[in-house]
Amino acid sequence: MYYFLFFIVLCAACLVSIAVDGKEYSKYIYIFLFFLFWFTAGLRYETGIDYYAYKDIYLDTYTFKDAIINEKISEVVAEPGYLLLNSLFRSFGTEINIMFFFISLVTSFLLFNSFQKYLSKYKFIALLIYFSFVYFTLDMSGIRQAIAVNIFLYSFRFILERKMIKYFFMVILASFFHASALIGLVLYWLFNKKISSSFIVVLTLFGLIVISMKISIINIIVDDVLTKIMPATAMFKLFYYSTSDNIWGLNIKVFFNIIVLFILVYNRKILADRFVYFNLILNSLFFYVFCREILWESININSRINFYFIFGLVMGIPLLLDLVQKKHSKIGVFVFVIAINFYQCSEFFFIRSAVNPYQNYFIYKTFNLKSTGQERFKEEANKQL
Repeated sequence: MYYFLFFIVLCAACLVSIAVDGKEYSKYIYIFLFFLFWFTAGLRYETGIDYYAYKDIYLDTYTFKDAIINEKISEVVAEPGYLLLNSLFRSFGTEINIMFFFISLVTSFLLFNSFQKYLSKYKFIALLIYFSFVYFTLDMSGIRQAIAVNIFLYSFRFILERKMIKYFFMVILASFFHASALIGLVLYWLFNKKISSSFIVVLTLFGLIVISMKISIINIIVDDVLTKIMPATAMFKLFYYSTSDNIWGLNIKVFFNIIVLFILVYNRKILADRFVYFNLILNSLFFYVFCREILWESININSRINFYFIFGLVMGIPLLLDLVQKKHSKIGVFVFVIAINFYQCSEFFFIRSAVNPYQNYFIYKTFNLKSTGQERFKEEANKQL
């Protein structure tokens, strides 16, 4: 129920920004939503798929003092930036939830600052889409990649401004929290390039053939190329990600993503004149769609890579509203966008899971309530078997 109310609040904020002149209140609504995003993820208690995994990492990480004595920072292997963060809060003697609260503050600030800069006109709708497509997976669970992804999103400004050193610094910083962010090292030139419309269409249709015919791209890359150039430990992890989960084949959302991409491509001249960051948004959406198609064999690999491109979808969908002029038409498109987002995240509203129902740290600690987190986590784990 809590998440459904969260969703309703976001929809109301979006409606105010579209249907009425909400500029006077926009700043205050945005600040309110910032605190809502921050406190919801930051104060979650025994909630999220990875909650207990992160708790184990936290408990197995030494304080700064003990790290010097033991000549290592942790008993587990993880990215150095995240382990340092754990060690810092362990040195303060706090519970892991205090660290979660701090992390959520940072990621929420980066997210809200980025939307304000890149898509100020439709920032509320972008927040709604982020909530539906990203928030539960990253902010409410995979916080290492949540940090990396939001640092990467923040670095978009340096691509447009052609500040290469600042961009690479941000990408490397992001990789200290999740190694997958290193993909950003090759994106500076790709994102800066104005990819031709015909190339986008042809490659997207090629990807559609790949996913429709279930052509095994990942196995070809792993078996014939990467095994010859990557170290054994890295290959083990890659094999785990590529073989340990179900496939992510063709579904209605793939066609929806393609339709949004083609609409933006068709109207790219109009939108480029209206939005400074449009080319970055379009390129991100193109890579998101293409990767979703050709990496169909693995949900793990697909999602880990595509979280760095999903902002093309998050900021691309709101641009559909800019292509209709009449207020009634905008409302119609808005209702359609609401329906898409509800379809995407409704399972978190009504289905019991590791994320739902929501548990708040202060409430459960203050009133000494019994948590169902462990029980729900085991149920979720059994679903994966």
